Formats: sequence, C-alpha cells, structure tokens
Amino acid sequence: APDPAAAVDRLYGRAAEAINARDYALALELLQLAATRAPADVRVLNAQGVVYDKLGRFDLSARYYERALAVDPSSRIVLSNIAYSARLQGREVAPGVLQAAAPPPATPLAGGPPDDVAPLPGGGS
Repeated sequence: APDPAAAVDRLYGRAAEAINARDYALALELLQLAATRAPADVRVLNAQGVVYDKLGRFDLSARYYERALAVDPSSRIVLSNIAYSARLQGREVAPGVLQAAAPPPATPLAGGPPDDVAPLPGGGS
C-alpha cells in the first residue's frame, strides 16, 4: 500500500518549490491535496498561510495559521509567520506573539523575506 505520509511529504515539497517559483495557484492545489490526506499537518497548514499572505489574502492566511497553531501551539515557525503576516499588513503584533516567535527559527517556511520558502531537508522528490 502507498505510504500516505510519503505522499504528503512529496506534495509539500512540490508545493514549496511552486511557492519559490511564485506559482501560487499550483502551490495551493498541491497543499489542498496534501491537506485532504493529512488535515492536521502543521507544515501544510502553515504553508497555506504563507501562500495566502503572498496573495494578500490575510483573512485566509490568518485562518490557516490559527489551524496550524491549534495543532502545535508552540510552533515557532507558525508564530513567526503570524508576526510576519501582521507586519505585511502594517499591524502591530502583540508582544507575547513576538516573544514566543523569537529567536527566529532557522527552518524553512518561516516568515521573513517572502522568498525563503524551501522544502524541508531530507524530503526528496
């Protein structure tokens, strides 16, 4: 039987490549496929938030970041992306969120310059 986790990893890796290539429509398609197989995958939820930030759909990015945080409330990547999203919108970030997000993680799909999305190491394709 095919390994569903491996399929999600592959979809996630391809979505990260699509985000780097600024092909956000493809990225969303791949992430939605991944989400049907792993609805509670923090990486997938976070990446969906990242794509919606890039599209300026902050209403949707917030929804995905909230879902990601519900799965992993201590995720520094998600917290730093929430802070980054707020900065993109010119909003002040609650100090608690920034403290939780600092220091910035050296992990792919963290906030910061918009083009630093990369597949997780060891994912392979």
